[in-house]
Amino acid sequence: MRAMVVLVGRQPLPNLIPIKHLRPGWVCFVYTDASRAVYEHTAALVRRMGIETHGLLVDAYDVAGTSAALSALILPLTREAVSVTINLTGGTKTMVLAAFQVARRGDFPVLYLNSEQDPMVLYRYGWRDGELSQVQAETPLVDVTIAEYLDAHLGPGAWHHGELDLANAGGAFESAVASTLRECADEVVTSIRLLGGSTEVDMLARTGSRFAIFEVKSGQSGRRADGIKQLSSVAKSLSIYTALYYVIEVEMEKSQQMLVDSHGVQVVSLGAHRSEPCRLEAEDDARLTAAALRTLGSPAGTHR
Repeated sequence: MRAMVVLVGRQPLPNLIPIKHLRPGWVCFVYTDASRAVYEHTAALVRRMGIETHGLLVDAYDVAGTSAALSALILPLTREAVSVTINLTGGTKTMVLAAFQVARRGDFPVLYLNSEQDPMVLYRYGWRDGELSQVQAETPLVDVTIAEYLDAHLGPGAWHHGELDLANAGGAFESAVASTLRECADEVVTSIRLLGGSTEVDMLARTGSRFAIFEVKSGQSGRRADGIKQLSSVAKSLSIYTALYYVIEVEMEKSQQMLVDSHGVQVVSLGAHRSEPCRLEAEDDARLTAAALRTLGSPAGTHR
């Protein structure tokens, strides 16, 4: 059997993606009180994949204690000829130091996922004379669905999605934007309610395991700042690596520029005229597609 030890921090995807890519039979999540919710959400998702999970609660800043607890956990596995790999991507710096010590003493291979690089790269390391030596660098070609993404960040049952109201101009514009995104992404979900319905996401798109949130404002509502603030609020509940888009039918106001820059929001201004209510004009379709592809990349087999 292959086992994986992962260090839990604030973000679930750096642990979930290598698990989906390598498919170990057993995973131990090393977590702290501060990362307990992330552990519980991610472990529940991993168990649904048919993988056995174990949780190890540690002090976030106790290197010696964490090292001892990890050693006690892993030693019985090695006696049963279990192959153990340690993912050093998450957790606090002191958790990483403790796991590094255990890996070096036990000659266990380690992983590190660079999820900020495009495409993301999973680095694998082995040991040679007590020093880390890179064995392999690969792109993990895995799909994390939008449901899995939301379950990992918020927990099962903490979100739901509905249908667009096409009877009003706002709903028709959102439908037009969603139609374009569905042509250049693997998956698009609209009208998502988070956190008991108190927060709404207009739409979430993904290709592979790259995600983008779209706030869509029709007419003069695009000149207000509330949509940009909404994006920033949603991003705090979800991944810091998720791209943020503000799609509007007007030109962005100069007064909005500082707010956009400070929150890392990408603005896409489209025309208000559409010959079909729920379809973008060709020029706007191309503009939105180009913006989305910069973040999401092309779906497998797509050559648009």
